This record gives sequence, structure tokens and C-alpha cells, in this order.
Amino acid sequence: MAHHARSPVLAGTLLGAVSAFACAAQVTLVPIADRTYQVECRQALATCLVRVEELCSAHGYDVLTATERRETSGASPVDAEYVKSTATVRCRVAVPVFGQDPNPPPPPIRSTALPVSSASAPQPRPAPPPPAAPPSPSSPPSPSSSPPAP
Repeated sequence: MAHHARSPVLAGTLLGAVSAFACAAQVTLVPIADRTYQVECRQALATCLVRVEELCSAHGYDVLTATERRETSGASPVDAEYVKSTATVRCRVAVPVFGQDPNPPPPPIRSTALPVSSASAPQPRPAPPPPAAPPSPSSPPSPSSSPPAP
């Protein structure tokens, strides 16, 4: 019975620690599922992930999605750069010495690159012609060769 009573207290303490932690670092960490967080900040993505590294320091984490957007506004040389980073991360749990890894694999990477059309793709070079074969000893001499010496 005491175990059930401590679970809400532990969850509240953890949520409070995450919130205080996020405010101090200007990183917003929102729990969205078990051990999974939505991360947002107005800094470089690497800076945001340092906070996640600290939160998930026991066993590491998987980055499920991540983006970093940079925009400039104003005219040079007084232009301003705005950075916004977002990520979805999942803290990993310990892997047992024997048995399966309990951590689900990260989702497959989806490329947003545009496919290369065959018209714009570089074409392979044709193979060079094979070298000319030397004349065989049984072949008659060619007219351009000199006559045999008497």
C-alpha cells in the first residue's frame, strides 16, 4: 500500500524537477509518453540535447525526431539570427546482461531529399574500345609491311 502512495509523489517530484530544470536552461521538456519528451528551445539543437543528456544520464537516450531552424531578419551588418530547435527523445532503460534489449529501436530514418531524375543524373562513360590484337604468325603479311629480305 505504501508503494502506491509514493508513486504520485515520485511522479510529481520528477515532473517538478523536469520543469525547474527546463526553465533554468531555457529548454522546454514536455513529457508525452513513458520516458519520452518533446524538447523545444531557442538555441542550437546540440545545446538543447545537452539538457536531455543530463535528464537521461543513467542509460542514454534515442532521438526519435529533431530539427533546427535558423532564420535571419534585418539588413546586413545589423541582421539578427533566430534559432528554434525541436526534438522528440526517449530515455533508455538498462539493458539486462541476459535477455533482450527492452528499448524499442528508433524509427527508421525518412529522407526528405528530392529524388534525382534520370535526366539530371550523371551518365556513365562508355567503355573504351579493346586494344588491337597483334597479327598472328600464320596470317599473311599486310601490304604495308616491307617484303622479306632475299
